Amino acid sequence: MLSSLSVYVAIAIENSKTYKKIDKQKNELQKVNAAKDKMFSLIGHDLRGPVGTIKSFLDLILENPEMTDSEQTQVILKTMQQSLGSAYNLLDNLLLWARSQRGEINFKPSKFIVSQPIEESISLIAETAANKKIKLIKKINYNTYVYADQIMITTVIRNLVSNAIKFTPKGGKITIQTNLVTIKKEGKDVDFAEISIIDTGIGIDNDIINRILKSADTFSTLGTDKEQGSGLGINICMDFLNRHEQKLLIENNKESNHKTEGSTFKFYLPIMNNI
Repeated sequence: MLSSLSVYVAIAIENSKTYKKIDKQKNELQKVNAAKDKMFSLIGHDLRGPVGTIKSFLDLILENPEMTDSEQTQVILKTMQQSLGSAYNLLDNLLLWARSQRGEINFKPSKFIVSQPIEESISLIAETAANKKIKLIKKINYNTYVYADQIMITTVIRNLVSNAIKFTPKGGKITIQTNLVTIKKEGKDVDFAEISIIDTGIGIDNDIINRILKSADTFSTLGTDKEQGSGLGINICMDFLNRHEQKLLIENNKESNHKTEGSTFKFYLPIMNNI
């Protein structure tokens, strides 16, 4: 009797393990399907806008060849350039996000000077800022070796600056700066390099900040020049910072010590001496 009971118990335990395994695989499959659906939705919605704009303007020029030497054509070409830039950035983030969802991006931390990814990001995004007459200011108040994945951090900074450009009106400014900060960690004072992107844009309400940071889904609104976005850039930033066991922090400048309009996006990186 006891022997039979032990057999039944063993079978029940094995079945329980099998069910848990199947349930885990089911959840993973649902996540993959959700990611796939989100990707198709973004391709269909967010790429359609800039590509449609380019097509419309090309049709206009081809149907009106007399416009080719006019000032109006220069305005059209400028709009087409901005639309192409939006489409390119979206595709870049889309492919990066898809690779991240599939676990194809390896975390490779190394030693580098904290100003390096800032300078690289500014060089990549400077033309976009210039097109909107936005001044990019670099303030390296603290420059030291940090230990992080440099490619990921460059991607984070580039996306945050791109986001700041989107929500900053023409003639505004964006400051990318570093500072030394001391944070309590496990009862000890630990020094970190703080990287901040401070804009003079329209600002973000606290309820929107909470929605951005807490939502697992993408969230986006139109920029000051009606720029479209997918919200993928911020999601990628949070994902990459999570790999570093760090968080993205967002502040409304009116409610902080900046005493100016706009928003501040910042994060911390471990200093090499503390590793």
